[in-house]
Amino acid sequence: MMMTDGEIVKNFREAKNKSAQIGILAELNATSEDIIKTILKSKGVDLRSANAGKKKKSMEIEAADPVPGEAGYEADKEPPIGIAPREVAESAFNESRICEIVKGMSRYYEAGMSIPPVWREELKERL
Repeated sequence: MMMTDGEIVKNFREAKNKSAQIGILAELNATSEDIIKTILKSKGVDLRSANAGKKKKSMEIEAADPVPGEAGYEADKEPPIGIAPREVAESAFNESRICEIVKGMSRYYEAGMSIPPVWREELKERL
């Protein structure tokens, strides 16, 4: 699923756990957390709230999930959400990469800098 910058900002602002939401938005848009942070910053979002809830990881070891046949295992339990089919993920990645290239080119153009030729070549290949 590809979200507009406005949808990303709205989704982030409505999230209870802003730190985790950055990762979720990155996953939903098949991009990196850095790209999501860049989009949020470019739209004037203060990311300090995303860092406020972060705590250092403790050294506690969590109990492993029950194994079939062991006490506590629920056979009727629905499985968690899996992953997108490969074709969908590759298509979403291609679209997000094209968007990433175009946005990067736009930033370079607005800054009056020359666009790296390798970006142009990659964009031609993906279109």
